[in-house]
Amino acid sequence: MIDGTKYNGSFVKKDEQNLYISTRDGKTLKIPQKGIYEVKIKKLSYSKTVVLTSLPIIGIYTCILIVDYLKDF
Repeated sequence: MIDGTKYNGSFVKKDEQNLYISTRDGKTLKIPQKGIYEVKIKKLSYSKTVVLTSLPIIGIYTCILIVDYLKDF
């Protein structure tokens, strides 16, 4: 955009004249393609997804092991 407005959201669809973006609060923004000068896309990082998913599992398992260890005393 000429005024430098930044939009964050998920790509919904594209037609001949507009680009549609869905924001986190559920609104769909219609942006004319003439006003878009730069598009940045973040790709999904599988390694970060695996690490962030496994950390709670490891933490819960560690807590269970500590509680079992303390019961023996």
